[in-house]
Amino acid sequence: MKFTTALLNLALLGDDHAPDPFIVYDHDTSSYLYMRTSDDGLRVTKSPTLDAIRNVANEKLVFQNQHMRDKPSVWAGEIHKIDGNWYIYYSHADAIWVVSGGSDPVGEYKDPVKLYDRGWSLDNSVLKFGGNNYMIFSCHSKDVSDDDIGGSSICISPLVTPTKIDQEQVTVVSRPEESWEQTGGNTNEGPQAFTWAGQTYIIYSVSFCSTPNYALALIHLTGDDPMDAAAWTKKKDGPVFKSGNGYYGPGHNGMFISPDGTELWNVYHATWHAEGQCGADRASFAMKVDTTNGLNFGTPVTPGEYEAPSGEGPTVNKAVAYSNDSTPSTTPLTAATTIGANAPTKALKEPTSIGLFAVAQETVTVWVDERADTASQPKRKRARLEAGNY
Repeated sequence: MKFTTALLNLALLGDDHAPDPFIVYDHDTSSYLYMRTSDDGLRVTKSPTLDAIRNVANEKLVFQNQHMRDKPSVWAGEIHKIDGNWYIYYSHADAIWVVSGGSDPVGEYKDPVKLYDRGWSLDNSVLKFGGNNYMIFSCHSKDVSDDDIGGSSICISPLVTPTKIDQEQVTVVSRPEESWEQTGGNTNEGPQAFTWAGQTYIIYSVSFCSTPNYALALIHLTGDDPMDAAAWTKKKDGPVFKSGNGYYGPGHNGMFISPDGTELWNVYHATWHAEGQCGADRASFAMKVDTTNGLNFGTPVTPGEYEAPSGEGPTVNKAVAYSNDSTPSTTPLTAATTIGANAPTKALKEPTSIGLFAVAQETVTVWVDERADTASQPKRKRARLEAGNY
């Protein structure tokens, strides 16, 4: 299957408010599952192709409670399958939470559980290693160690069950000790674990989100125990992914593997404001990581057409299971397709036909509704930093 679109940039949604993106490919439903920060609840987009994630009609509100409506600060939702059921991990009111679902990723979710009580926390995600599950999240180092460096650090704790961590075992695996992690305030946040070619990594965001120096950095598990801080090695020569090509502050990303298991992809948010942005004017983008010689994340994508993830389409082999703790398959199953790009809403002044694409021998016209050029929203105030202590 091939489709092309004549669009402007690779923002996944026809919406310029799409920070903190996360994607996983579910082989059981042959679908991508996408989440983003949406403030007052948890929303999941289920789509057969990466390009179709941009259709906001595919987005479904799967959980919302009165606490979320009263305090609309729900950030960084991530959907993970553990032992056959789906769970959504998210941040709300400076704490990390989880809600429980079933076998349907866009079905009912319930029973919110706060996971961590030892202090401030944000941006929880799941690391799978050696048959065990761990929770990684942004924390304050002084809450769990003798090191009182200011700002946010990266912590890890065993995930005893999908809805409980071992709070007596919490290890800081990264602190904002390098100068390039400190622009605007000491920041290590948004950790994402992934395994590629048998090696396990955590990619995370550095420097404060309202600066153009917001970027992605990397630590590598070079030991045998993820709970041992000494087992992690930081790439200290600077970020692995930073501002470029007219897009600024690329960060708070997710990592996902193509449907056939042969490609590693990076989904991230960025802004078109040169001074940086920690508010509404951030869109989601996705691009393939060059893995021919190590991990080369490149620079933010520019306008054009791109190949969709390998194996995308109706002939994907469902026997190839997605896992963050297994080495991906190296056998491509389908011919490459193409993925188009989409204009952030700020660039659209009137109803605009943005292209034709062929799917299953049908031709469909894609339209974008009329949208007004909006001013930058006030920057989000988040309690990542301890005043006067960085």
